[in-house]
Amino acid sequence: MAVGFQVLVPDARNHGRSPHTHYMDYSLMSEDIQLLMRREGISQAAIVGHSMGGRTAMALALNKNSAVERLVVVDVAPTRMEAGTFSPEYRQATRRATLKGTSLSTIKHAQEVERILETPSNFPEYVKALLQVRFDGEPTLLEARRSASDQIAWAVENELIRAFLVTNVTEENGIYGWKCNLKAIAANLNHITAFTSFNQQYSGDTLFIGGGNSAYFTKADYPEVYRLFPRAQIVNIDGAGHWVHYDKPHEFMQHLISFLNAPSDQLQST
Repeated sequence: MAVGFQVLVPDARNHGRSPHTHYMDYSLMSEDIQLLMRREGISQAAIVGHSMGGRTAMALALNKNSAVERLVVVDVAPTRMEAGTFSPEYRQATRRATLKGTSLSTIKHAQEVERILETPSNFPEYVKALLQVRFDGEPTLLEARRSASDQIAWAVENELIRAFLVTNVTEENGIYGWKCNLKAIAANLNHITAFTSFNQQYSGDTLFIGGGNSAYFTKADYPEVYRLFPRAQIVNIDGAGHWVHYDKPHEFMQHLISFLNAPSDQLQST
């Protein structure tokens, strides 16, 4: 963000380069952010989070109001995300198109289909499949990823999703494995799909950005948003799925930068 902000982009625990641990929930992950802020000498910051990161950001704001100067939550709600978000007809259309090799752009809400890996009803099956992958002396990282893709094809029919998942295959000292801590993620799925019930509020300036084609953040979530975040603004970006910043980067950045730069007295809840 070459717009005058210093930006820190930490990996969540059990992801990327962050430490692996047996436990993960939104309270613990919000504490991780507090620890990072103390280490960097930051007493207060604008916090931006997408999906699981958005829930971590909300938990931080609700648990430690003073640490959050303002809050941006991208396409996730402060509620539990249940399985079955997408209709059976929608899933059947996706499966037929995948099997036939049809372009996903021909399906309604294609951006969301391409990112269906994060749908809670599918994600546990994907994790289960990844845990069963075995690497057997593949000579290169490319071959290791190809082998992993072949091994999970029974559970992950969509080739685009498989290609995304196997980017987590990494090499260390000649040994191939998963960069993320799959065992911990599998063991804590109930904590990841749930969001803690809070009675306290965050009264600071807050922006929720939703994808117009996404089922992760809908009008049904608005009452809980306003209960916990009374100064919340809500915007939905037409044509975007769950990965709003990927689908509509220009529109996303416009809303984000405008909110971050606006004086607090000019921001009103909507």
